[in-house]
Amino acid sequence: IQESGRRAEELTRQLLAFGRKQLVQARIVNLNQVIRKMESMLRRLIPEDIKMVTNLSAELPNVKADISQIEQILMNLIINARDAIKDNTNIKARKRIEIITEYKEAGDHIVVRYAEKPDMPYVMLSVADTGMGMDDSLREHIFEPFFTTKEISKGTGLGLATVYGIVRQNEGNIFVTSQPGEGSVFSILWPASSEEADIQNDKDYENQSLEGNERILLVEDNRAVLEFACETLRGFGYSVTTAINGKEALNIINNSEEPFDLIVTDLIMPEMNGQELVEQLQGQIEMNKVLFVSGYTFDHLLKEGWLREDIQFLKKPYSVRSFTGKIRQILDPDKGG
Repeated sequence: IQESGRRAEELTRQLLAFGRKQLVQARIVNLNQVIRKMESMLRRLIPEDIKMVTNLSAELPNVKADISQIEQILMNLIINARDAIKDNTNIKARKRIEIITEYKEAGDHIVVRYAEKPDMPYVMLSVADTGMGMDDSLREHIFEPFFTTKEISKGTGLGLATVYGIVRQNEGNIFVTSQPGEGSVFSILWPASSEEADIQNDKDYENQSLEGNERILLVEDNRAVLEFACETLRGFGYSVTTAINGKEALNIINNSEEPFDLIVTDLIMPEMNGQELVEQLQGQIEMNKVLFVSGYTFDHLLKEGWLREDIQFLKKPYSVRSFTGKIRQILDPDKGG
């Protein structure tokens, strides 16, 4: 990922913009409810030899947040925990991830130490792992974009930076406690809300089968979004190939022995945008097997001439359910989705 300082700056800017865009859908939610509904999907992200348990506080106030952001936080923390456990060379170590929610009242010692407003109550979400842990020098840099302990091919180092960005935008705080060889606990303090949970929450969790095994090509120039979307789809059983622009995607398609069942592409990208990519592929792929995604609204893109009326479109930011639901709707048109 160390392509150049300019690329790093661009990615950092994208990362921040990615987070900012998501603030628009904040509503009152209960973290326990979101965790329970994501649990089976999160389990798919980790191998069977790692045990995942939840320890959710019965009396948990609500928080004001965007469901798609909570999903991203949970996915990134679970993926981080999974990788830390995989990297632990101690074969006797237990392989375990725990998701914990707790209520922290104003003045609690953790609130006083880590929160910006210690006179407020908070909801604390923690993800604990039995991975390799880290020393102070590693811990100091863990939330920086592009800081990664993984090999270049395995991750961008944007996962924890994404989490940090989202938490800060929601007026929360994140901290990590860890010792080498003893695992890590990532904890987020979220301002508690006394408001009732928004009933709408459940529409993101319609009872439909969201799994599949089709081949999907994912084209996205924002690496944080690319990583999130890729892990999401793999978690639901899909075979995923990624490209960071239309040019790379075209190259992959032309050199692929098997056709892709679906192309999911960002619309506005450098080098070759999503529209140009699809024009180059005319005759090779049906238009109804392309899903365009963009941070802009459909109406705006239509007006500006970026899109036609009859295309498949999903606006970013999207929740895990709206993303996977839309994909099944495209792949199963006969089911009337």
